[in-house]
Amino acid sequence: MRSMSKLICVVAAAAMMFSTATWATAGLGPCDHPLKPMPCNADINESGAVDIDDLLLVVENWGDESNEERPFGDIAPMDNGDCVVDINDLLMVLEHFGSNTSGCGPCGIGEIPDCLGNCVSASWLGDGYCDDGSYSYNGNDIYLNCPEFDCD
Repeated sequence: MRSMSKLICVVAAAAMMFSTATWATAGLGPCDHPLKPMPCNADINESGAVDIDDLLLVVENWGDESNEERPFGDIAPMDNGDCVVDINDLLMVLEHFGSNTSGCGPCGIGEIPDCLGNCVSASWLGDGYCDDGSYSYNGNDIYLNCPEFDCD
């Protein structure tokens, strides 16, 4: 699976070098990467709570849509969003309004931080590959070769 992902990334990078192609045209859009788990994702401004400011951010960015980068406020539907700020996002903030998110981490669903804090799929642990920066995930070189991960 990783070799296929690496191949897709190489092909996408080559296409971007020789044309004006975007990640979206290579099939790797911003909504292919998972969101944070709820209620963490509903805390759009990462203030430690889902509150009126998060609700106002959804309203402020209402209708924003993009295939090149995730619009600020796109938090639903789970797990990856839909790259548009709409009623789904508003309802998600309202559903989790008042939630304490102070213990939330930086990674999305099914992801963990590597040795340097970059998010990576949890499935990379114990997969037989030496993750010493030779492979990348979401544009970041991944390091799982520290004692915390038994030098995976």
